[in-house]
Amino acid sequence: MKRNLLLLFLVLSSSLNTVYSQNYDLIVTTNGDYIACRIDSITHTEIYFQAKVNYEWINMYLKKSEISYFFRQVINKKSVDFKPGTSFIESSTLQKFSMSDIRKNAIIIELESLLFIGDVAINYERNLISRDNDSLLINLRFGYGRYYAFGLQGSETGSVFKLSINELKGNGKSYFETNFGLGLCYLNYCDYSYSDCPEWKIWPIVNIGYRYQSGIIFRCYVGTLGIGISLGVRF
Repeated sequence: MKRNLLLLFLVLSSSLNTVYSQNYDLIVTTNGDYIACRIDSITHTEIYFQAKVNYEWINMYLKKSEISYFFRQVINKKSVDFKPGTSFIESSTLQKFSMSDIRKNAIIIELESLLFIGDVAINYERNLISRDNDSLLINLRFGYGRYYAFGLQGSETGSVFKLSINELKGNGKSYFETNFGLGLCYLNYCDYSYSDCPEWKIWPIVNIGYRYQSGIIFRCYVGTLGIGISLGVRF
């Protein structure tokens, strides 16, 4: 079972990387230039990136005071026209872009273990706030699996619902992630310690971990519900 789940994750990762390998990052300058690029790193005052100039990809940087917006993995090179020999987008194609169209949503498949054995969840995530290297996300999750929980002497299958807020802090595509929320689980397992069965139980969610985010999302974390790993896609 574990080998099959690992294989599924590897196949999904390979497929998503293929889909998003054609996408560039976007920097919009205060001068009105739209630059398709590959962002390397972000500091408190500058953004370092690679862009094409005179038919060659070169390393460049801009001060944040010179930048209006920047976004990850939003430019498909096959859908826009570039100024000759550069990765600067022609003004004739700028009408295709709108700040409201930038991807703020994600669908994520999550595997969790330890306290919850074999718990598999599908998450919907929405980016609420993005500023410099920080982001605030809201995460809705529905899961189903076999679990041990809070004093149960055995295990049973059941449904899990989770609502949480995620805060990201990082540089470039790598982030430190904290996650706070509540979980709601429908317990089917019965023993003499429970007067009502089946029943709903509520517990706190506190996670910390690493997050890679571009067009795809990879997360690994540890917290109150165990050790988890996630793979998703932004849209």
